[in-house]
Amino acid sequence: MTTPSSAPAAMVWIPGGTFLMGSDDHYPEEAPAHHVTVDGFWIDRHTVTNAKFARFVHKTGHLTVAERAADPVTSFIASGAIATLCGRSPRRSTASRPSG
Repeated sequence: MTTPSSAPAAMVWIPGGTFLMGSDDHYPEEAPAHHVTVDGFWIDRHTVTNAKFARFVHKTGHLTVAERAADPVTSFIASGAIATLCGRSPRRSTASRPSG
């Protein structure tokens, strides 16, 4: 496993490898224990605290993927696909329809 030659500023390279993930001896949702192989990746050299991230968000207006508004067309298509897989007909939400 090699380290890429150009390091992003203030980051370190974590080499890839194989490890045992899960457990057969503890909680059922951790089973079965199985080997997983991951690629190497870059990680920040220093911890980013919640407070530092909050300051960054405040200064830049950054939105995480989870905070971004869903595209209504894509969401409807996805909900239709899920409904079809579950054997139901997709329905539009009535919550935003004007009354009358």
